[in-house]
Parts: sequence; C-alpha cells; structure tokens
Amino acid sequence: MKKSFDAKPWFFPLPVLIIATYDENGNANAMNAAWGGLYDSDQVELCLSAGHKTTKNILARKAFTISFATKKYLEACDYVGLESGNTVPNKLEKAGFTMQKAMWSTHRSFRNCQCVWNVH
Repeated sequence: MKKSFDAKPWFFPLPVLIIATYDENGNANAMNAAWGGLYDSDQVELCLSAGHKTTKNILARKAFTISFATKKYLEACDYVGLESGNTVPNKLEKAGFTMQKAMWSTHRSFRNCQCVWNVH
C-alpha cells in the first residue's frame, strides 16, 4: 500500500538530529531530537521544550550545530538523548564524542558535523 505524505517541511522518515550547544561557561552539551526539518531554504525548524539544557544554551549563546545520528554512533547518540545536560554536565565525554571547532562559526561542533546554524 502506498501513502502520500503530501508536501511537508519535515524529513521522512524522521532522522534523529543531534543538536549540540555550549553554555555560558563554554561547556558542551548535546541532545537528540526527532522533530526537525527545513523551514525555508536557509532556515531549520526544531521542536524543543523549554526545560532542555540545549534550549537554554541556544537562547543564551544564539548558536547551535546539527548532525544526523548515524549507525556508527548509534549508542552515543542514544545516550545523549537519554541523559539530561541539566543533571549530567559531562555527558558528551561519557558518550565518547569529541568536539572540534565548526568550519563556519566560532561555535564548536561534533567531528562529523556538517551543519552549523546561528540563531538570529
């Protein structure tokens, strides 16, 4: 059976997006998010609740990076989605991720990240 999803700004199937941020003290954090997509040709849309450390960091620093979770990093990506940066400040280290300076921003990103977005 075929089903049309019509034209929507979401990716199908929904990928796991890894949203990485830094807090005001320079501590890295990341979470996984399933609800995100292209809003316009140069904008993304994410559905994040206000209680997430990532949301607080985005509002404070006005920058974040987006990576797609991959099979190679499945366990690490799952871990950052299960643990909260509010209670586990070094969860990226525990997950085994290495951070590096993003190519197009002063923000730092995952070593395998290709997308950097600045909040306006």
